[in-house]
Amino acid sequence: MAVQPNATVKTFPDVIIGVGGAGKLLIFSMLQKEWFIRELLKYTKESNERVTFVIVDTARAELSKDREALKEIEKKIDKIAKEMKVPKNVHIVLKCLIEDLHITNPYNLYDLDLLRKVKEGVARVWWLYDNEFGIDYTEGLKIYTSGFDFGTLRRRAVTKAMLYKAIAEGIVADIFQLRGKVSNVAMIVGLGGGTGSGLFIDLAKYLKDSKRDANITLFGILPSLKEDEVAKANAFVAVSELEYLMLHGEHEERLFSNVVLATIAPTEVQTTPNAWGPGRPVEFEEIFPYIFLNIYIAGNKGDLRGTPYGSFVLATAGILTYDIQGILQNQELLNTALAYLKTRIHKEREIREQFDGFLSTLQSEGLIELKDEINIFKPYLEIARNRIAEFFKTFIDNRILRIFQYDTPIQLEKAISKHVLTPRDQISTMNLNQLEEYLSSLEAAILKTEVTAPKNETDKELLELAKLELQNIRQMIYQIKKAHMVTLEPLGPELSQFTADFGGLIRDLVTLEVSPQSLKVLLTIKEYLDDLINKNEASLRKLRREFDELQEIKRQYTSQVARLISEISPSLTEYYTIFDVFNRVLPVLKELNSKIEHFVQVSNDIIVAEEEDIAEGTPEAFESEINSIVEEIKQRAESIIRQVGDNPLFSEILKDLVREVEKISEIIIEIYNQKYWCYKSRHASFVEKITGKARVYKDECENAEDRISNLLNNLGFPQYIMLHSNMGIVEGVEAINIVSTIGEIVSKELSRIGTNIEVKTLDNIRLGDLDISLEDIAKKSRDYNEFLHSVEETILRELLAYKGISTREHELKSEIDKLSVNVQKLSQLKEKIARIENNIRDIRDLIDEYSEIKRNMKSQFDKLDKALEEREQFSRKSETYKIIYDPDPTIVGVVQRMEGANLAKVFSELAGSNILQKEAEKLRNYLEELISRLTSPPYSGIIVPSKEVVEIKPPVRWEVNRVYTFINTVGVNSEVLREKIFNKNFQEELSRKLSRDLDISPMTGAGMPRVAVDYQDISGPWDIAVTLIFTGVFLEDIYGVFSRTSASIGSDPISYYASYLNKKKEGLNSEIFHHVYKLEDGWYIERKPIKIEDAILLAKETNIEKVREEMKEYVEKVSIIQEGREGGTEQ
Repeated sequence: MAVQPNATVKTFPDVIIGVGGAGKLLIFSMLQKEWFIRELLKYTKESNERVTFVIVDTARAELSKDREALKEIEKKIDKIAKEMKVPKNVHIVLKCLIEDLHITNPYNLYDLDLLRKVKEGVARVWWLYDNEFGIDYTEGLKIYTSGFDFGTLRRRAVTKAMLYKAIAEGIVADIFQLRGKVSNVAMIVGLGGGTGSGLFIDLAKYLKDSKRDANITLFGILPSLKEDEVAKANAFVAVSELEYLMLHGEHEERLFSNVVLATIAPTEVQTTPNAWGPGRPVEFEEIFPYIFLNIYIAGNKGDLRGTPYGSFVLATAGILTYDIQGILQNQELLNTALAYLKTRIHKEREIREQFDGFLSTLQSEGLIELKDEINIFKPYLEIARNRIAEFFKTFIDNRILRIFQYDTPIQLEKAISKHVLTPRDQISTMNLNQLEEYLSSLEAAILKTEVTAPKNETDKELLELAKLELQNIRQMIYQIKKAHMVTLEPLGPELSQFTADFGGLIRDLVTLEVSPQSLKVLLTIKEYLDDLINKNEASLRKLRREFDELQEIKRQYTSQVARLISEISPSLTEYYTIFDVFNRVLPVLKELNSKIEHFVQVSNDIIVAEEEDIAEGTPEAFESEINSIVEEIKQRAESIIRQVGDNPLFSEILKDLVREVEKISEIIIEIYNQKYWCYKSRHASFVEKITGKARVYKDECENAEDRISNLLNNLGFPQYIMLHSNMGIVEGVEAINIVSTIGEIVSKELSRIGTNIEVKTLDNIRLGDLDISLEDIAKKSRDYNEFLHSVEETILRELLAYKGISTREHELKSEIDKLSVNVQKLSQLKEKIARIENNIRDIRDLIDEYSEIKRNMKSQFDKLDKALEEREQFSRKSETYKIIYDPDPTIVGVVQRMEGANLAKVFSELAGSNILQKEAEKLRNYLEELISRLTSPPYSGIIVPSKEVVEIKPPVRWEVNRVYTFINTVGVNSEVLREKIFNKNFQEELSRKLSRDLDISPMTGAGMPRVAVDYQDISGPWDIAVTLIFTGVFLEDIYGVFSRTSASIGSDPISYYASYLNKKKEGLNSEIFHHVYKLEDGWYIERKPIKIEDAILLAKETNIEKVREEMKEYVEKVSIIQEGREGGTEQ
C-alpha cells in the first residue's frame, strides 16, 4: 500500500473482516490480547476513527461458543477503555450465514425459486444445479444431509453459493453491516477452508461495488502441508485465482491492493472442521497480530507492490518472550500444589500404616498366607518405577522450583550425584529388589543433603517431604511384594479360587487405586459363601433324614438280635464256661507241663546214664528225688481237678496222667536200682566178696531186672507219658504237651458249640456268614454277662455291617459332622469376610480422600506442566515460531516488587548490573536464533529469496523486492534497551545477517535498502517479536504450493498442487467445489506449474501485458457447462 510522504501513519484499517474458522479465530485472538486492545484504543482515540470488526462464519454448532468469546472480549475492551479513559470506538459484528440465510438443508441452495432469482441478474450460470446448461453437482451436496452445523466443510463453491443467495435475496447489506468510513479494509481468511476461502473474492467484489473507494488488503493463511488433500487443493486454487486477479487490471483496479500470505506450516498443525477443536494453530494466533500491525506500518513506509508477476507479499513472525507472567501465575499454583503434596504424602503414610495392620490381622487370623516365592506382575513393577521417576520429577526436576530459586532441588541433585552411583535412567530396567537397593542409596544421599540457602519455609520443608516420600515409596514396594505373596489357601479350596481376584484387590489397595470392580471380589466371595452355606444346610437336612431312617432300621435289628441271643444263650453259656475254665487253669496247667517235662528229663537221664555214674548216688536218695517230682505233679493235677470240678474234659485226663507218671516212676526207680547194684556187684572188693556182700549185690541187680520186666508187662498203653523199650530194655521216656493236648480238646469242644451257633439265621443270614469270633469275644470279656452282651453287640454290629447299614451310618455321621463343621466354618468365614470388607472400605475411604487430594494436587501441577509443555513444544525446531526463555531469577524478584512491570521497566531497574549485561547478551543470541529460523523456507514461506538463472546469457539474478523487518517490544526506544540491545550496531548487524541468510543484496537497484530493520514500541509486556515481510514474491516461490524446493516444481507429492491433481482425478463432482472465481459465468481457471527459472524471468518482467500474454500458456479456462449446450474450454 502506497501513502503520501506526509500522510498520517495508519496502523489499523477501518474495517477488519474475519471470514471462516481461521479468520474468526485470528480476530478473536487479537482482541483477547490486552496489549493489542490498548494499541487499538490508542489508535481510535488519536485518529478519532472507528474500527469495525466483522466476523462471518458458517458453522452454526460453534455459534454459542463464538458468542461467549465475543461477550468476554467486549467486557475486556470496556474495562481497558475505562482504565485508559478513552472512548470505546470499536464495533464488533458476529454473523453466521447459515442462520441469516435460513439455510436448513442443501436443497435451499438449488431450489427453483432461488435459481430464478440468481439468474435474473446475479449470475449467468448457477454452478450447483442449472438444467439449462446441463449442470448438476447436487450429488456432492449429500454430505450436508444433516445440515450445516459445522459449516460448509471446506467446499468453497458452496460458500460462494450462500453469498450469491444473499445477494439475490437482497439481504447481503444486512449481513455485512459496515457503518461509517470504509476506505481501508482488511480481510482475514484461511485459504484451505471452505468459508473464508470461498467468500473472499466475491465479498471483495461486493465491497468494491458498494464502497468504490475501499482499499482491501487480503490476509490469506496457507495451510500446513500435513493438512488433508481437500485443504491443500483449496489453497492451490485460491492462490491461483489471486494470481489471476492481480494480473488483470491496474493496481488500483484490482480487488485487493495487497495480498499478504502467511503459512502455519512450521506448527505442523492439522486443523479440524471445528474451529475451536484441538487442531487450532494457537501458536500462529500469537504471532499473527504482529504480522497484521506491521503490514500496515510497512505500507505506510513504502510500497509493498512488486512486479506484475511477483505481486504476493509473504509475512512471517516469531516471538521471544520472557515467561514472567507465567512464572508469577505459576508461583501461586506451585504453593497450592506443594500444600496438596504435603497433605498427600501424610495421607499416604496413614493409609500404608493402616494397610500393614490390616494385612497382619488377616495373617494372624489365618485368613491368608504369604507365599515364599513371588512373581511381580509387570504393571506393578512399572508403578514402582514410575513412583521413583515421579519423585525426581517432583523434587529435583521441577523447573518451576528452580525458576523461583528453591534450594532443595539443587542440593538434592548434588547429593544424589555424589552418593548414588547408579544412573537414574536405569530405573526403567530395574526389578523390585534393585529398586529397593536404589531407594536405599537415595535415602542415604538425602540424609546427607543440607539446604544451605532456602528460599522460604516451603523450601525448607521440601527436604523433609522428600524423605517422607521416599519412605512411602519404600513402604509401597514392600507392600507390593507382600500383596503378590497373598494366597487364600488357608481358607480351603473353596475360596482359594478367588486368590487372583482378592490378590488384585490387595494390590489395588497398595497402589491406592481401588475401583468398584476390584471391590466386587468381596461381594462375589460373600455370595459364594452364602451359596455354599445354603447348599450345605440343604445337604445336612437330607442326610439327617436318612440317618433317622437308618436308626429305625437299627432298632428293628436290635430286637431281632435280642431274640436270637435268648435262643442261643445255653450254647453261649456252655461255650463261655469251657473257655473260662481252661483259661483259669492254664497257668497251673503250664506248671504241670513243666513238672512233667522235668520228670521226663530225669527219667531219661537215668535211662542213658552209665553204671559208674549211677554208683555215685544211692537208691534211697534217687527214689526220694523221683517221688518228690511225682508228688509235685500229683499236687498240680489235683489242684486243677479241684478248680474244674467234675468237668470230664480235664479231670479224667489228669487222673490218667498221674497214674501213668506213678507207674513209669516205679520203672525208673528200678532201672536206677538195677544199674546201681549191677555196678556194685561187678566192682565188689575182695572183702565184699569173702563176706558175701558181693552176692547180695548181684541178687539185688537181678531182682531189679525182674521187677523192671514185670512192671513193663503190667504198664499197658499209656496215653500221655510213653516209655520206649526194646526187648525188655527201656530206651527212653516221652511225654505229650499236656497244655496243647487239653487245649486241642477244649478247642474242639468250643468249635462244636460255635458250629451249632453258626447255623442259626437272622433275617435270612447265617451267623456263620458274619464276621463273629466267640473266642475273641470271650478273651475280651471279664465275665459271662459281659461275654453275652458283647456277643449280642457283635452280632448286631456284624449284621448291620453285612447289610451295609453300619457303613452307611458311619458315612452319614462323617458327612453330617463334616457338613456341620463346614457350615460353622463358612459362617465364621463369612463374618470374617464382612470384617475384611469393613477394613477395606475404611482403607478405601482413606484412599478416596487421598485421591481427592491427589487430584487437586495434580490439577495444580497439570497447570504447571501445561505451561512447561508449551515451552517445550516451542523449543522443538520444526514446530515453533516462538521461543520462551526463563529470566534470571533476580528479574522475577524485581517484577514482584514493581507495579505495571514490563521488559523495558525491568531492564531500566537493572541498569548497570551484571545481570542486565548477561540478559542482553542472551536476548541478542535468541534474536539471532529466531531470525535464522524465520529465514528458512518453512517459516518464511519462500523457497528461495534469490536465485540466478544461468540458462540465458548473461545470467539473470532475481531477488525478493524488499524485506521489511520489524522488531516489536515495549519501550524499544528506551535508553537502556537502545544502548544494551537495539543499538545501531545491532541494527546493522541484523541487516547484514538477514542479507547473508537470505543471500540477497543489501540495497535495491533504486538505492533503497533491500533489507530494512525497524523497531516498533508495540507488543505484549514481555514479548520481543520479529516480523519479516517479503515483497515481490511469485507463485512458484511460495513454499508448498508446487514444491518445497526450487528443484522439483510441480513434482512434490505433498504439495498443494499434487493434492489438487489427486482431487481432480475424482472427477468434477469433487473438483468443482474447490473453485470460486468465475463459476457464475460458467467456467473456472486451472493453473499449471512453471519452471522456477521461467517464473523468475516473469517476475523480473515489468510489462504487465507481456506477462499476461506469456501466462496464457499456463492458465486454462475450464467450462462447467455441458458440452453442446454452450461454451467449452478457453485459453
